[in-house]
Amino acid sequence: EQNNPMIAMILQQFPTLQKRLLKNPALLPMAAEVLSKVGKGGDHHESSESTDYGKALSKYK
Repeated sequence: EQNNPMIAMILQQFPTLQKRLLKNPALLPMAAEVLSKVGKGGDHHESSESTDYGKALSKYK
């Protein structure tokens, strides 16, 4: 079981994705990879948190 606190925080921003992953946990590694790319890009969020997600996610690689 991958229990990554940063991924959990990001999933809270995307409730539909969270529900989908709960139904199909096999998607979690792929979703984590996609979310890390989104976090690093930071284009999809206006808040300053997206850059923090990118920095924090890079520590887990």
